[in-house]
Amino acid sequence: MTLERTRIVTRFYSSRFLINLYLQIVTMSLEDVGSIQGNNFRGLFIESSTSAKEEDRVPRCFCFRYVPEAKPQQVDPYNIYQQFKIHQPKSYCYSSTSVAPDGVPPRFLKRKNWRVGYSTSQDFGLVDDAKGINTMLRSKLPGDLNTSVVVGKWYVPFIFVKERDAKAQIKRSTYYSMTLSQSWEEVFACEKVDYEGAGGVVVVDVEVESELVKLEGQVIGQETRGVDENGVVWFEIAGKKIGLRSMVVERMKWEEERFGWSKETGDIKSSIKRSERFEGDAMLWQSYKCYVLVESFELKRMDGSFVLTFEFRHVDKLKSKWD
Repeated sequence: MTLERTRIVTRFYSSRFLINLYLQIVTMSLEDVGSIQGNNFRGLFIESSTSAKEEDRVPRCFCFRYVPEAKPQQVDPYNIYQQFKIHQPKSYCYSSTSVAPDGVPPRFLKRKNWRVGYSTSQDFGLVDDAKGINTMLRSKLPGDLNTSVVVGKWYVPFIFVKERDAKAQIKRSTYYSMTLSQSWEEVFACEKVDYEGAGGVVVVDVEVESELVKLEGQVIGQETRGVDENGVVWFEIAGKKIGLRSMVVERMKWEEERFGWSKETGDIKSSIKRSERFEGDAMLWQSYKCYVLVESFELKRMDGSFVLTFEFRHVDKLKSKWD
């Protein structure tokens, strides 16, 4: 009689979505998306997998104690128990630890030498690069009064955007594109006949919306915005409702403020007051127009449809046109 040894191999398969996590930057460039490289990748598992705590250990049989699996929770980019460091001790093999000092990863991550299949950025519809702000291009300002110029681009993972059921959202747009564009907006116009005898001097005194938000192209009033207990800013109009993590909104305002934009607390509008004289024979000009610089953050789904638009008017950056 021959005895044969049988080797039993058990394989576990688990689908998870991993996003490279940069706490100081909430939006990402193309090379950040879906990559696991190097020996210490820090990421967030979007299935809401959460580390248990060492203090949660419970007795098992005899003298053994174990940490039970933590229940999945709503995704929170600030929750370090939902953040994991991925280590690569050898080629094609990975292990992980919780970012939380007392955290214990869930079972599928706690195993040693697990392997992972890769998805490329093209699998998510990310076909071009996104390198953030083009500082040089932004500082030049558009030369054409009728042209919009894109001066920045990012990718925003869906965990920062709230719309409909999460599973349906992932299928439609796992990532969102965010662009920053510049354009000139006419805020004042007059004809020479309005200033007869003024010696070619025009006085501008107008108010403009310093900040404007649009949901799928429709302007939203201040009263239709609110922040919930999870740090999500909600925008609503005509039965449509979209949420955006407050950290994204704060990041946009920070980016605008460092470029000169400002707004008094509680004020919706900003004033533009100036006087200009026509350089030349006062009899030659026929009309005058004043333009203000508008910077717009546009959040789109990967199918190109608009989600939210944030417009910031820089009353310190004006342009005039005499005809």
